[in-house]
Amino acid sequence: MPNPDAKTQARASLMTARILWASLLGATVIFLGVLLFLGPQQHRDPVAVMLPAFGLVALTIAVLSFVLPQRLYTQALERIEIDVVERPGAQGSDVIPDRDAPARRVAKKPAKALRRAFGIYQTKLVLACALGESVALFGFVLGFTGHPLLHALPFFVISWALLLLQFPTLTKILAPVEARIQAQILP
Repeated sequence: MPNPDAKTQARASLMTARILWASLLGATVIFLGVLLFLGPQQHRDPVAVMLPAFGLVALTIAVLSFVLPQRLYTQALERIEIDVVERPGAQGSDVIPDRDAPARRVAKKPAKALRRAFGIYQTKLVLACALGESVALFGFVLGFTGHPLLHALPFFVISWALLLLQFPTLTKILAPVEARIQAQILP
């Protein structure tokens, strides 16, 4: 059975990650709302080169929102050090009496391991979401500089897709660390 303190800490840390994620997603919705309700203050002719230029930069950032955070996360995983112990299995064998279950590798200090796992994941999450959010900002700027909403809206949709792919789950956070240390963090 998992340590209740570690389990509570995991839930609290997951909630924090989800609040960060939701705030960055919510910001893009606010950008669109401001664009729809305020729009450009004066009608301007849009600069034609902005759409393809912004599209190319946004596409580059969209790709970077996966590559850069994952690369930094992988490097952090390689450096992570978590003490591991072997604990006897919970149940013995039903077939062979008096036989112990195989030992399981678990984090020696689950709370400390959770803090490390969430720390490196949160860096990845914030960076990936910030890059994803920046794609929406290109649409926001296009709309405010006189481009029709039809040109700006795809930037928001792509941004939302990028952010939705980053939704934090306990599995996304713990599985890579557990695979790296070859042990369970929450026993």
